[in-house]
Amino acid sequence: MQKTVMYLPDCARQKRNRESLRLPSFRYEDPPPFSALPTAKWFLATYVRDVWSRLYYLKGSMTSIYGTIIKIDSTKKITRKLQEQWANTASWCTNVGNERGEMLVSLLTTSERISNLGRMADGMMNRFSNAGQPHPMVLYTDRDCYKQEGLSKYQKLFHKWENLRVQVDCWHFMRRISKSCTNESHPLYGTFMAQVSTSIFEWDGNDMALLRRSKRSKLQSPGVSNPSDSAVAKAQNNQIRARPALPLQNKGDGELRPFVGEHVSLAAGH
Repeated sequence: MQKTVMYLPDCARQKRNRESLRLPSFRYEDPPPFSALPTAKWFLATYVRDVWSRLYYLKGSMTSIYGTIIKIDSTKKITRKLQEQWANTASWCTNVGNERGEMLVSLLTTSERISNLGRMADGMMNRFSNAGQPHPMVLYTDRDCYKQEGLSKYQKLFHKWENLRVQVDCWHFMRRISKSCTNESHPLYGTFMAQVSTSIFEWDGNDMALLRRSKRSKLQSPGVSNPSDSAVAKAQNNQIRARPALPLQNKGDGELRPFVGEHVSLAAGH
């Protein structure tokens, strides 16, 4: 196809040149027909062979992911996509990720009970132990974080990891305080959650200073040696919206409580 795309414009250009020089016309040969594309079955078989040839590498890569902060969460959205004879064979897809957004393990289960997650937890604990990696210090989840007496659910599940702190992750914390907007279809839900997120998180000051300096230098031109602060701020905000790669950090407890309380009271009409 690439050669055909190059051939046709060349023929047209040469034809115009011959006409401008009043040379006799010339009949150009048609490009050869395109070969028939392989079938979908061929593409699928080729993909399977490619994955199979890299199976040991993929297994090694997937089982060589660790982390000091992990998050466990379950969803039903994945299992609802199961079709044919696999339909209704699982209710939950449980995923464990680390602080870099990498997936440590993914498991299909019928429920979130400890008995169904036990083999997954044992495999993860053995993976860290066999590799000589320090075990995670914090585990974020959406429920079963605390217990007045004894160990919580996930402390029992990962019993080999001593001093493991189990905490509710910030997203579900925000969902729990959204009393003014009862569900996602509420017209003010997005606005309220954005305000709560702003109350909890903030951009790192050093990162923002580096980004501001970078944008100012890019806006500088021979005619504009000193861009205005508003132009720099606009370029900075556009960069954050387009590629939000800067790490967020939690505000201190002294700042968090007043801001969250103010937004909750405002949304509730108090």
